[in-house]
Amino acid sequence: MKCHLIDTNTWIYAMNGRHPDVRSALESLPMNSVFLSTVVLGELAFGWENSQRPKETRKEVEAFLAPFQRIGIDDGVAREFGKLRQTLQSKGQPIGMNDFWIAAQALTHKLVLVTRNTREFERVSGLKLENWVAT
Repeated sequence: MKCHLIDTNTWIYAMNGRHPDVRSALESLPMNSVFLSTVVLGELAFGWENSQRPKETRKEVEAFLAPFQRIGIDDGVAREFGKLRQTLQSKGQPIGMNDFWIAAQALTHKLVLVTRNTREFERVSGLKLENWVAT
């Protein structure tokens, strides 16, 4: 079974309904094949803390995300992060710090990363990407 790690922008699209195809794609997958990075959760938490209604927004986001499995940072992910960061920086092609962690999680756990930010993540060799947002 193909499993997916969902990036921050894709979770936001799924929740706010701005791109209905994203919500449909998410709902079409078996629940046990969709993962939430704790790094992405941190980015979403930053978003709700900066919203006009932080408590309410947090409740809404956490309720939406509750059914999905989390992936954190373990020793394997940390090692992959170090390798990935060294490789891309030595080529002069670094990506955002959180994106290094998210890519390392996807690579370590052999997940397809679902993101609209394909331009940045395409620099990561071996990373499988999908973009559910119709452009």
